[in-house]
Amino acid sequence: MVYTIFSNGQSRSQDCDADLTEVEQTAYNLTKPQIDNTKDLMQDYELQNEISLYPNIKVSGSTGQKASDYNVPCARMQAAILRGMSRAIDDVKKTSNPSYAGFRSL
Repeated sequence: MVYTIFSNGQSRSQDCDADLTEVEQTAYNLTKPQIDNTKDLMQDYELQNEISLYPNIKVSGSTGQKASDYNVPCARMQAAILRGMSRAIDDVKKTSNPSYAGFRSL
């Protein structure tokens, strides 16, 4: 599993009104070295864990069965984090040995 400072329980996990561009770039900057340092050991990465259970991730009273249930600032922040993390993995994959072409995010 890969986490950032925005992951549940971390220092900025409830900074849901943060600038999403900054959040995505920070997630990228924190994730890329983690992936680069472990690329020889593993090819599968789980980005965070159980995001749908994070506090304030869904519209109050919703079931989480529709995309609109996640139309809240904390869910948009988590989406930005996942975009940054995914981009970091993809960039490491592009610059790595071709045998690592199996990299994927879970």
